Amino acid sequence: MISSKYILWVGIILTVVIGLVSWYTGPDISLKLYNLLLIGAVTWYVGRNEGIIVALVAITMWILNLVAWDEFSLLLDIWGTLERAVLFAATVLVLEYIHSRYEVKLQRAEERYSKIVESAIEGIVAVNEQNTVLFTNARASELLGYPSEKLQGINLLVLARDEPSRLLLHRMATDVEHTYCPCEVQLSRMDGSSLWSLISATSPHLHVKNTKETVLLLTDITERKKTEEELQRRYEQISAMQRLSFGLAQSLHLDQRLLNALRVVLEVTKFDAGLIYLVDETQGDLVVQFSYGLSYEFIERVRRWAVGKGNTGKAVESGKAIFIQDAEYDAIFDQGLRSIENIHGFATIPLFSKDRVLGVLSIVHRTPYVFSEELQLMLQAFGKQIGFAIENARLYEAARVRERELREMSLAMVRLQEEERKRFAREIHDGLSQVLTVLKINTELTTTNFDTDREKAAAYLQEVRILANEAENEAKRLANDLRPAILDDFGLKAAIKLHATNFERRTGISVDLHLPFYEIRFDPMIETSMYRIVQ
Repeated sequence: MISSKYILWVGIILTVVIGLVSWYTGPDISLKLYNLLLIGAVTWYVGRNEGIIVALVAITMWILNLVAWDEFSLLLDIWGTLERAVLFAATVLVLEYIHSRYEVKLQRAEERYSKIVESAIEGIVAVNEQNTVLFTNARASELLGYPSEKLQGINLLVLARDEPSRLLLHRMATDVEHTYCPCEVQLSRMDGSSLWSLISATSPHLHVKNTKETVLLLTDITERKKTEEELQRRYEQISAMQRLSFGLAQSLHLDQRLLNALRVVLEVTKFDAGLIYLVDETQGDLVVQFSYGLSYEFIERVRRWAVGKGNTGKAVESGKAIFIQDAEYDAIFDQGLRSIENIHGFATIPLFSKDRVLGVLSIVHRTPYVFSEELQLMLQAFGKQIGFAIENARLYEAARVRERELREMSLAMVRLQEEERKRFAREIHDGLSQVLTVLKINTELTTTNFDTDREKAAAYLQEVRILANEAENEAKRLANDLRPAILDDFGLKAAIKLHATNFERRTGISVDLHLPFYEIRFDPMIETSMYRIVQ
């Protein structure tokens, strides 16, 4: 920018030059207009006092010219001099007034603009083509955590937190179109924390010294990004749980469920290997059920593991998951086992069901691994989900065994019923049927001899009465076997006792019968079923 002194001296020199020209051309040629232009330019760009100085120089040169030429009268010389003095003074005063009013308006406009910029809800940062910060408003300083004086003059790219953000900032400062704006950029605050900002850029325009200046508008979206990241983490956790649920639901058998669960957990966590222990209810220790990515030598050494031993046993004993960043520096971890598989990152999670530990899930990473809080919570949720699946699978197996037992009992009941029917059929055929046949023959003999031999007919008739009594007794016995009235009247105990007595009398086989001393009645269906079993 041209200095005020330079403009003043140029004005004075040009005024002297005009005076010298007038010296040689004479008073007939007036160069008053040129003086006015110089006085006006100096007054406008430098100030009133400087304009008056140039005006005095011009009047002085005019008087010297008059003295040198001495062609006019004194009155005309004084009048011309006064005319020039008034004209020059008026020019200075008018231009100074106009310029002051222009400066006031410009200052007010700048103040309003500054207030708008400083009160903007977005951060405003002006940068040149070299990414140097030229200006920042208060909001930008607040967002970045730097005082304004520290931000001005630094390279904006040093605030970028990663390479993609650095590239975007550079493009915004240099490209003309900005077709990729607005864009999300991650910046570093003064305290080292992260600032996510949505940045829009104006097209670069020429500024002082022909430099291109770009204005960037920064909107804080850190909370939005945190919410998005939290939603993404939640989605990943839910997706992982769904994958595990799907893997567990693919089969009702325990072995297949455990195999699917181990595979899904390793896929979700990106761990190298893992195994699942289940508690042996008979001996109380842990037994490996399934493993993946581990050598035969390692599995053989850990196939049975005592509860309370090492990290795995302690996890079962305490019911709490254990996460180890680097097993090489863990005092409890067996370093001999660790060296076999080069284990570093390690986690062991109890498998819960109804507050009871059914087993443990152990996963292995062959490099040191930092377990985030989200991953720890997710693995513990996996442990509970797998525990429920184990319990359900065991209930399913128990139900299958119970169903098989019921089916076998039903078949046994059917066989017993068929055998009982055969026995009844044999007894009817060998007992009642034979008596009825003899009764029929004696009845016919009685009828045949009734007219010819009354004594023989009477004998046959006596046998018919005896046979009828036997038939009646046999029918009662069979009816009693089918459904004894004593079962309904006196209960199961009396019915079984009577059945044992009849069995002894009928077969001659001694029965050793043990019945409770007290009387108790059950549901009629239960009593009938138990009586049939005894039969």
